[in-house]
Amino acid sequence: MGAYECRAQVARVMKQLALALALITLVACTREGQREPLHEPTSPFEVLGSEFGVSMARVHLGPSRTFRFEAGPCQEVLVFVEKGTARVGLTWLDTGRAARFHAPALLQGMSNDGTVIFAVAALSKEAAIEQIDWARVPKNPSCPPRSNEVVLSDPERSGPFVHAGGRLSVMIYLDGVRDGPPVASLGTLTADSTLAVPEHLHERSAEVLWIQDGSGTMRVGDQTRAIRPGTFVRVPPQTLHGFVPDGTRPLLAYQVYTPSGPEQRFR
Repeated sequence: MGAYECRAQVARVMKQLALALALITLVACTREGQREPLHEPTSPFEVLGSEFGVSMARVHLGPSRTFRFEAGPCQEVLVFVEKGTARVGLTWLDTGRAARFHAPALLQGMSNDGTVIFAVAALSKEAAIEQIDWARVPKNPSCPPRSNEVVLSDPERSGPFVHAGGRLSVMIYLDGVRDGPPVASLGTLTADSTLAVPEHLHERSAEVLWIQDGSGTMRVGDQTRAIRPGTFVRVPPQTLHGFVPDGTRPLLAYQVYTPSGPEQRFR
């Protein structure tokens, strides 16, 4: 083989090697681009707001994942299934059902596409504390004994209760009429984007709201608060409060009274 032919063969081999290397690099880059981005897994438990003996949270459960709610005589827990199905013991909770616990409860997600639970922890006045710890139940011998039975919402009594010419719809899932003397009630409010709530007060009960959707301003005592999705509001007893919408989006809110009672006006 002459020098010219040798150099030509070397050039062909180098060209083939360069092409092969380019193809390998292209495949590697394509696979890299198809990989899921690295990220920290989100927590299945999120506190939405806490103040003076009431805390609201949301729990995301994957299939067969569990979460333990701590409850006892001094602290009750109310849960509402927003999405999917959950099981506690032999009891199944479908979307739109609520339950009350006065003893520790282990909830298991039973839906392949995930289960979402809205939860409320409320302290009794006998607990003699105001800060809620979702991982620990306060103990005080002054707290009245409670039944360990799981109390379920009754779809036939939950509503909706329609007011203001159809502009306001109220659901009452758990209250004090059927459940005995609980610490708290649990319901939802749905109102159109123009419905204002005149100023009023509750003599013995605090009202706690978590705004799922809606916007406007809320007067609580001598303060005015901006309302938007994700707002947590607690109105103390004997405190004037009212809501003025801005007309842009309907209101959807979770409503808790502690102790229960004022929710009955909607019935």
